[in-house]
Order: sequence, then structure tokens, then C-alpha cells
Amino acid sequence: MKKILYVEDRGVNILELTWVLERMKQLNLIDFKKINISTYAHEGESIQKDYDVLIYQTYPHQYHKQKWNGSLINKTDEIFSKFKGYKIFQDGHDSGRVDSFSRFGKESITTPRIKSWPSYESIKKFNTILTTTGGMVQVKPNRRQKFLDDLNDTNKVNEWSQLFPNDKKENNISYIVSYGYHKESSWAADPPTYISQGDGKEFIRENTRDKLNEYKRVKTEMERRSQEAFNQHLSDSLISVTVPGWGEGCLRQYEGPLAGCLNLIHESIADIKLLPHSDLIDGEDFVSFNLDNLHEKLDYIFNNRPKMDAIRFNGKIKLHQGFNLDKSAYQLYEKIK
Repeated sequence: MKKILYVEDRGVNILELTWVLERMKQLNLIDFKKINISTYAHEGESIQKDYDVLIYQTYPHQYHKQKWNGSLINKTDEIFSKFKGYKIFQDGHDSGRVDSFSRFGKESITTPRIKSWPSYESIKKFNTILTTTGGMVQVKPNRRQKFLDDLNDTNKVNEWSQLFPNDKKENNISYIVSYGYHKESSWAADPPTYISQGDGKEFIRENTRDKLNEYKRVKTEMERRSQEAFNQHLSDSLISVTVPGWGEGCLRQYEGPLAGCLNLIHESIADIKLLPHSDLIDGEDFVSFNLDNLHEKLDYIFNNRPKMDAIRFNGKIKLHQGFNLDKSAYQLYEKIK
């Protein structure tokens, strides 16, 4: 049985890998141990000698002036380089287009990589052996198991299918997001992660809000709610508008279709692989938009409800098919066995 050492620093997009490793252990495929980056810095060279596989995760924003611990990471990078077994990078960057390990040069390209919500271009560029979702840490700890169960529960899909397409009580649009990302742009993020800011100092989240407010045919719901009220709101809403934040992806791209919403996704997200085992196709599983055509896309959606129902049905099914911890567990096992 292979023994995996997982060195974890921190990040909001890395939680699924722990779920995958725990599932691999439950399936008696591996034994694994997880240690934090500080322990690895002090004891890693001795500890890693007892393992066949080393998965290495560091804080993904290499240029974050406040959170990047250069002296610590320089030390752990050196220990990682000394490992003689099968080495894997865990890249949990907010952007699917940014390389969290670019400091390794050519080794960054060739070393096997597990990447959270990567772009399709980056999958080809790097030695990507597994992709994961991102943003799952944003699900509150007391809700995570239910969220995970709902993603994996095909019975819920069957129950929902019996109501479809009459599952929606309203024709409304949901756009409930946080703002103010620009306030930390001078120090917080790696370029081009900070994509909620468009060209010419235009902010996608704020500008999308303004465009939706100008749309008079159907009101967009923007008021923040309690978690319970928000869940009901999504269940009632036809359209969930999703936009980038620190990176392309956000939790809403999973919450929307989980509640049966049509995902209306900003075009910057369309090239991101949001699900490990499904590929979402524009016009089949979701609808994309930009700031210039948002009103036109909304009119098209409301004028073609049967077609849009089919798209949101496909999106929900793809969500449940694409998130599968067993598949991820066996996929990673095939790479390391």
C-alpha cells in the first residue's frame, strides 16, 4: 500500500483534496498523513523518508506582501526538492490560469500537479494528473457534510426531475455577491488573479450589478439573506448570475445549479474546468455573458424558456456527474500506484 505525505499550508481552494485522500484511505488504496507547512519546515526531511508519495501545497499567492512567508517557503522548497519518491504539486490558486509554483522554473511544468478549477489551457500546459473544485472552504463547517451529500446524492436528482420544469416558483434573477475587491488590489493578489477588475479600472462585479439594475423586464434580487433564506431564494430563482472574484471561480457556480438554477456565467469563467469529471459547455449546460450583451442574453433566456429549462437541467446533471470523490480517488491512485 502506498504511503502519501500531504504537506498543507493554507488556501480556500484545497479542501477537496483532503476529501479525496480520506476517501482513498477508506477504500484501502493508500495510507496518508497530513502535516502543516511549519512542521514540514522543521521535521520534513526526516518525516518524508518514510513515504512513497509527497503532495506539496504552499500558500498560492507568491506575491502577497502580507501572507507570503518567503523564508519559510524557501526552506520547505529545498526539503521538497530532496524527496526521492513521487512528487506532486497541489496548486490551489484562486485563478485557474496562474501557476503557484512558477518559482520552480522548468520543474513547475514537468512535476505532476493537482490543480483547483484550472483553465483548459493550463491543464495542457502542466503535468495535470487531477483537477478539483475550488471555494469549498467557503461552505460553513456545519454545512459541509450536507453540501457534500447533496452533490453526491443521485436520489435528490431523481426527486427533482419529477418536478422539473415546474420546480421554479418565480422567474427572477439572483445576484447576491460581495464587493470591494479593489480595496486590496495594491498588495493582495498575484496578477492576473485580480480579474474582478477589468480593463480601464472597470470592476466586473460592480458593473454587472449596475447593468442588472438597468434591466427593467425582470427585477434582480440582490439583498443579502440568512443562509436558510438564501437557499430558499436559489430554489425559487430561475437564473443565478455568477462573476469572478479573486479568481475566475466562486462557490456560486456550484450553488446555483445545485438548486436547479440556470447558470448565467461571465465569459471569463467559460474556459475554466469547474468540475473534475464533467466538462461544462456554453449553450448546453450554462449561458455566458459579458457586460455588452448582458441585457440581450437575459431577453433571450426569458423568450426561450423551454430551451433554458433544458440547459439548466443539463447543468444540474453535469454538476452531480462531475463531482465524484470515488472517481477522483481512483484517478489519483492510478497515477501513483
